[in-house]
Amino acid sequence: MKKIQFISLYFLSQLIVTRIAAQTPEPVLASVTYQFIYVNDTNNKDNPIRENMILCLGATSSKYTSLLVETKRQQARKAAAEAAAAINTSPGKTVAASGIPMAVVYGPGYTLEALFQHTKENKLNKISPLGMNDYLIELPLPKIDWKINKETRQIGGYTCQKAVGNFAGRTYNAWFTSELPFQNGPWKLSGLPGLILEATDTRNEVSFLFKEISKDTAFRDTGIETRRIITVNDKAFERVKEAWINDPVGVMQSQLPAGANTSARLLYRDSTGKASTGEAAQALLENYQKSLKNYNNPLELTKK
Repeated sequence: MKKIQFISLYFLSQLIVTRIAAQTPEPVLASVTYQFIYVNDTNNKDNPIRENMILCLGATSSKYTSLLVETKRQQARKAAAEAAAAINTSPGKTVAASGIPMAVVYGPGYTLEALFQHTKENKLNKISPLGMNDYLIELPLPKIDWKINKETRQIGGYTCQKAVGNFAGRTYNAWFTSELPFQNGPWKLSGLPGLILEATDTRNEVSFLFKEISKDTAFRDTGIETRRIITVNDKAFERVKEAWINDPVGVMQSQLPAGANTSARLLYRDSTGKASTGEAAQALLENYQKSLKNYNNPLELTKK
């Protein structure tokens, strides 16, 4: 491969809504696509979660999210730019938008959240949208005690070196390349003198496998369009998420402005992006709720 050159509803009501000064997004210099494979049920190892993820790389920051989500976001930004240009050339033209508020539940294999690594500031921010809110969790960038050895291999046309490190109860074998000017990696992995192109835990339950690297950076940056941001900690967010999964329509209804004369409806989106509504969505949601009881293998086995 040719190398690319680079220069519960009550609880919800108690949360404090905050506005934060957004980190200035950096232009994306390159992006890496990984196949994320995760065995969330050890009694069903032959059916792991599989999802294509993308790491958008800036000079000192990165954004890690679903490839499907990021592609849709990129397309939306392009369409908005084209629409704005069309309005500017047609004075007096207005655009109206309306619709029914939808409580969107994303099934397994469809990651909506985004992780932001800020290497110079040693910060890791996580933004997870639920309903009309975006929940922000601010964490320090994990300090992983990597042991670098001399073993090398070629990945995507780059010479990579092996490193072994422990994080969140798992031991990861990571392959990084110093031929690219980044010190980031997929998910929460970072801290090596180069870009992590592949990582797998020693139990073979979690893998981030390199697929491709691209310099298609049009309409991309390391930021994310946010709405109402609520800053929470991990535990608080897990309670919000549990309430959402149990009753997404009820939670969505509670988020609507006081006196709203409309009712929220359920929409379920699967790992392919296919959306279902009505009775079909309710059936899919109930199956998802049941399947969660089988999840016995957290991605992070231990948390500080």
